[in-house]
Amino acid sequence: MISSEKVKELRLITNCGIMACKDALVEAGGDKDLAVKILREKGLATAEKKSGRIAVEGVVCAKVSESFGCILEVNSETDFAARNSCFENFVLKVLNCIIEKKPSNLDSLLNLSYENGRTIFESLTELISKVGENIVVRRFKVFEGINDFYIHGEGRLGVLINFDLDDVEKSKIQKFKEFSKNICMQVVASNPLYIKKEDVPHEILENEKKILKNQALNEGKSEAIVEKMLNGRVQKYYKEICLLEQPYIKNQTESVFQYIEEVSKKIGTKIYIKSFARFEKGEKF
Repeated sequence: MISSEKVKELRLITNCGIMACKDALVEAGGDKDLAVKILREKGLATAEKKSGRIAVEGVVCAKVSESFGCILEVNSETDFAARNSCFENFVLKVLNCIIEKKPSNLDSLLNLSYENGRTIFESLTELISKVGENIVVRRFKVFEGINDFYIHGEGRLGVLINFDLDDVEKSKIQKFKEFSKNICMQVVASNPLYIKKEDVPHEILENEKKILKNQALNEGKSEAIVEKMLNGRVQKYYKEICLLEQPYIKNQTESVFQYIEEVSKKIGTKIYIKSFARFEKGEKF
């Protein structure tokens, strides 16, 4: 029986996927050093040598099907490698794998069958050797249901948004698609952290209130005036971080919420934004 701790330790040493580490330990009878050797003998040595190098270039991409959407970030060390046709083909196939097989996390994704019986992780290792740079399948996010996406700056930044609405008449589908693309561009441009006010965690809001209050006090305002000012500053804060409260980028006189209400009436069904994911290449998360 191979313990999860042994698998974790080997993974830290080799930077290999969980299943690859587990299989190597099983083959090595639990001997860690032998398992490392086995992984190297299977062609992982080149990947291991490069795994410490920082990969901050690459691409953000997305794809949607009728009832499923995915956004994916794959990193490389240089932009030159990201424009390599082998890199581009790999990214496209990984994206299609996610749409088709719906993995639950990164480890399960890397261990999906990719092509010719190989896993994505094995194909990634081969790509690293071929390109000569560290390449990382960094993260992905999936949503079930109705989705749309927008990719900005040739893959520098991308957004995937999950909507909830009833069926739309065929004659009004184009209006909804125009709307969904506009909302995606809103998220790209304005970088909200939450959908609505109620989504902001209590502790984050309370901390922000303390900051705003201290700012006002430092400006020389009295306690009484500060309390009156605080609500206005909190509302301004909501407009910065909550999508529905933000000014709509194509009409600054109305909020995103008002724009959604307007389009809902035009297409004859209520539209809700359930979730969104915004990936910027190389950002901390």
